Amino acid sequence: MSVRQYREAGYEPEALLNFLAFLGWNPGTEQEVFTLDELVDAYAVERTGHSGVQFNLDKLNWYNGQFLRRLSVDELVEKVAPYLASAGLQCDPATLTGAVALMQERLGLASEMATEGLFFFEDPTEYDEKGAQKNWKPESAELVRAYADRLEAIDGFTAETAETALRSLGEERGVGAGKIIHPVRLAVTGRSNGPSLFDLLVVVGQEAVVRRLRRAADVLG
Repeated sequence: MSVRQYREAGYEPEALLNFLAFLGWNPGTEQEVFTLDELVDAYAVERTGHSGVQFNLDKLNWYNGQFLRRLSVDELVEKVAPYLASAGLQCDPATLTGAVALMQERLGLASEMATEGLFFFEDPTEYDEKGAQKNWKPESAELVRAYADRLEAIDGFTAETAETALRSLGEERGVGAGKIIHPVRLAVTGRSNGPSLFDLLVVVGQEAVVRRLRRAADVLG
């Protein structure tokens, strides 16, 4: 890859520099993430090794994620916006800010918001097969439909009211909350893991969540 390709892929300049500095060198401490000024102060050619080194892309991705987490949410929004535009994904500013805030700890690259966070902007068209096999049980469709009805009736849709509705449904049906939480996550996102479920539901929006729950119940049966 050329330097330009790294930039286009969404790598932060500071992350790439930090990664390159550690190829064959270490500061003699446990610190791995450095600003440029910190690198200038810490770097000593005497601590550079003479043996060959491996270009570990996973480590570079780790560094990039560390620098993304140091950004404010607004700064990260600015970085992910061009990738969302390129993918044809649109939403209102409040939704985008909420989505980025929930995904910040999970992103390795700003560009991943358009893939790993796709469910914030579009209804899922398919569902994780392994997640469905593990978490979608014979009673799941009925529970998901019942939860959709309760969410639709909520006046004041918040993470707290969404959670209360789910847990009260579980108590009434005599099932643990997990029996509803996992199918709901699958229905709303198409995935079996992700950010905090109830915060996620609020960002996706009441109407979209209800629609997705009912569709998943019909599709997964």
